[in-house]
Amino acid sequence: MVVSGIACLDAVNGVFGQVDPDHRIIKECKGLISSVDMPTVIRQSWNRLASSQWVKSVSRLNRSQRLSCNGIHHRIVYIANACFVAVLVASLVTAAVAGLRGPGKYSGVVIFDRWGGCILFSGVYLMYISDSVKEQLREYEGQAIEIDALEVNQPINPGDGLIRRLKILGPAQSKQAWYRVEGISLGAQPVGIKGSLGVELTVTNEGNTPVRIDSSQIGFALLSNRIEGAQTPADGPSTAVITRADASLAHGSGQIGAGSKTYTYSYFIADDDRFPRAFELAPNESRKIQITFELPAGHYQFFAGYGGGVHESKSIVSNPVSLDLWKDQAFPETE
Repeated sequence: MVVSGIACLDAVNGVFGQVDPDHRIIKECKGLISSVDMPTVIRQSWNRLASSQWVKSVSRLNRSQRLSCNGIHHRIVYIANACFVAVLVASLVTAAVAGLRGPGKYSGVVIFDRWGGCILFSGVYLMYISDSVKEQLREYEGQAIEIDALEVNQPINPGDGLIRRLKILGPAQSKQAWYRVEGISLGAQPVGIKGSLGVELTVTNEGNTPVRIDSSQIGFALLSNRIEGAQTPADGPSTAVITRADASLAHGSGQIGAGSKTYTYSYFIADDDRFPRAFELAPNESRKIQITFELPAGHYQFFAGYGGGVHESKSIVSNPVSLDLWKDQAFPETE
């Protein structure tokens, strides 16, 4: 998406060139596209255009100045919309570009799973940390940090990537404008749901003021011990069998092939139990959902997270829940 977004903005560069010779608006939009994924780009690009000092300065011109600028004020809305449409088009371009994971800055919570594997978890998204460099992050376990990924391997796009070399930059910063993670906590516990294996996830406002929750930013992942012969970016003892899932979606599934076998992993959230797209929590108020899993026999570990976007900002994480499924019966345990 980064590449296609910049290409679309370049396509309308001629329009801006007539009235913005320094290309400040284009550069600002490109900066956004280079730093985050869609749809964040659409919202933030439009907000920045609307508040841009260039647009404001044009709107303050007197009549003669506007005329001397070749009728520029008649084109403000047209130009702003042109950029917005360009970014919108970029968000719809092929998914092969949308999920690109390459070298650069990544934020997330450092997690070492029950098998000793390491991931950088950002709620909906995760990045594997190579076994060869994971010890660099050992002292940051459970903390939200920002790293500079110097070498990244992403065998399938879209898909999760493997960070092979990294530099630690420091604590992750809160960059969200429309929600916050401070004062929010996530709790998870295993439950049986109509005879199936499940997890109950609780979101709590531990602060003193009401907060608005964006449920699309409440993500979760289910990890498994590494499956012999499976194609996965991870080079450690574990891999994610459910990832890129969020609490606003009713269901999702994925498959992993290993030799002649194909394993399917699915989750479901009942419609009457699912979080709305956005909701408010009063001080000390909580809301819960139950997530049901359909899984082959095996050993698993569940994590949930809130915030972070696409590894771009500070996030929080729940306690882990270990789940062991023996044949057709589940024996969930918490760690």
